Amino acid sequence: MDAALLEARQAAAVDEPPRTPMRWLILLSFSLATACNGLMYATEAAVEVPAESFYGIEEQDVLVLTDIFYAGFIPLVFPAIWLLSTRHGLQIAVVGGGVALAAGAGVRCLAKEPTKESFEWMWAGTGILSISTPLLLGCITQVAANWFPHEERAVATSIGVLSAQAGMMVSYILPAIFVPSASSSANQTGSNAGSGRGDVHESNVTLKDELVSYAV
Repeated sequence: MDAALLEARQAAAVDEPPRTPMRWLILLSFSLATACNGLMYATEAAVEVPAESFYGIEEQDVLVLTDIFYAGFIPLVFPAIWLLSTRHGLQIAVVGGGVALAAGAGVRCLAKEPTKESFEWMWAGTGILSISTPLLLGCITQVAANWFPHEERAVATSIGVLSAQAGMMVSYILPAIFVPSASSSANQTGSNAGSGRGDVHESNVTLKDELVSYAV
């Protein structure tokens, strides 16, 4: 039994990647990508009230951004799993996920005008971002397996997973910094209900630059 166990450990050691400092740089780069993906998840939902006032949209128009993420993730997760099983799948998935992440954020930058038609760029950009989600999140365990020895893989996988969750958490903290009126707008909505939606829209036009900069 001891001989078989020793032989198994020796065989596993042969398959382990070399312990180079580069593995931590790879993990850091990958974690930043997954964190950015998580950051995009709830961007506008965190500033829902000023977004509604600025773009002249309804609550459901903002909440559908989250639904787009799920609508893209579910059908694409299976092709992503297949891709990762191929020889160069990890490289293609990471690069493709990063490109989709950057492209989706760029498209969302086009939602600059205070109109519902402009907000449709947010939907389009989120649709592109949803492509990056299964590609990047599916790579976490494979990045750990390809770059880290056996005893460090659990830590590397945890860092990759938690980075995505940290990105989502930050997406709820940043509104207080980039859109200072996010909290006050919620209180003003009730007091301005009788004055009509047009007054609320006009009072929030100054949020344009803050909303656009935070949305990406």
